[in-house]
Amino acid sequence: MTRNPVTVPGDRVELVQSTDTWTRLRAGAQGVVTLIDDLGTIHVTWDDGHQLGLVPNIDHWRILPR
Repeated sequence: MTRNPVTVPGDRVELVQSTDTWTRLRAGAQGVVTLIDDLGTIHVTWDDGHQLGLVPNIDHWRILPR
C-alpha cells in the first residue's frame, strides 16, 4: 500500500486514483489544495473547476514540484 505524502494548503497535487465513482476526474488531473478539514479530507480546487476532496488512505495523489 502506498502512503500519501504530507499535504498542506497551497500544494499543487496530481490525482493518482480516486474511489469516487461519480467524479469525472481521472488520473492525471491537477489542482491546488485549498483546505484540510478536521477529518483530514484534502479539499482541492481542480484545474478543470471540479471540487473534490481527497480522503487519505482511500484516494491517492502526489504533490507536484513547486
